[in-house]
Amino acid sequence: QAEPLLASLMTYLKEVPADQRTAPDAVSALQLASDLVALLPTDKSKDAGKALRAVGVSVFVIRTIHEQMIYDKSLLVVEAGKPVEIILINEDAMPHNLVVVVPGAVEEIGKAAEKMAPEPDAQGRIHVPASPKVLQATKMVDGGQQAKLSFTAPTEPGEYHYVCTFPGHWMRMQGILAVVTDVEAYLASRPA
Repeated sequence: QAEPLLASLMTYLKEVPADQRTAPDAVSALQLASDLVALLPTDKSKDAGKALRAVGVSVFVIRTIHEQMIYDKSLLVVEAGKPVEIILINEDAMPHNLVVVVPGAVEEIGKAAEKMAPEPDAQGRIHVPASPKVLQATKMVDGGQQAKLSFTAPTEPGEYHYVCTFPGHWMRMQGILAVVTDVEAYLASRPA
């Protein structure tokens, strides 16, 4: 049953103008289509996943887990140089953010954020160090709120990271943003 529903969603998504594919309805359709791709047999899921990624922006919804200081996803896989959107939904009582950093910079950025006074930068963000190792960052998101990051993935493949830089959270609240040249090959090499 997944295949015909996926075909219908793909038809719908192709009709949505590219600049509107991050609107709530399109994001929901992309998420459902992505979930349906995972239900297909391996031989069909590769082609379907590739077609889905070609349709638009890679959109990921990340939620915080209540009172656990973790994100609900620990791995995001994106194609190098392609548009990405991450929607952070904070379902926790305390504030969190999402900061994308270069490979190997989590500890450095986390420790730098801990030493910062809670004063907003030019974009209104607190606890986000002014460093070239910080690639993208949301503002602090209060419980029950959400924030969105829209950006182009780095062109250099590698395992970038995303982390919450609220003081003390960086040690536990992080994940990998895998930037790859071939998403299907990467996913096939990591079946879990």
